[in-house]
Amino acid sequence: MVSAGQRAQRAPRPKAQRLSADKKQQILKTLCGGIEKSPVLSALNIRAVDRRGRFYFERLWEDEDEPEEEVIGRITPLTGAKLNLLLEVR
Repeated sequence: MVSAGQRAQRAPRPKAQRLSADKKQQILKTLCGGIEKSPVLSALNIRAVDRRGRFYFERLWEDEDEPEEEVIGRITPLTGAKLNLLLEVR
């Protein structure tokens, strides 16, 4: 049996940074512009949205009754001297 002291220590999770509304809009505009310029991402109906201080990449599925959204990735702004972004994918 492994004791608590012998378990591998996990690195602490990075802390999210709160952004101003202007900075959020700037980042979202950049993400959306990149998607629009990409024929592949545009053809796959990928979009970027801002929710709860994070940015999400979603794929829109066209359904007869109702369009469906699938989250495929999330970007979290991290605290620090420079604006760093953490990309998590599913």
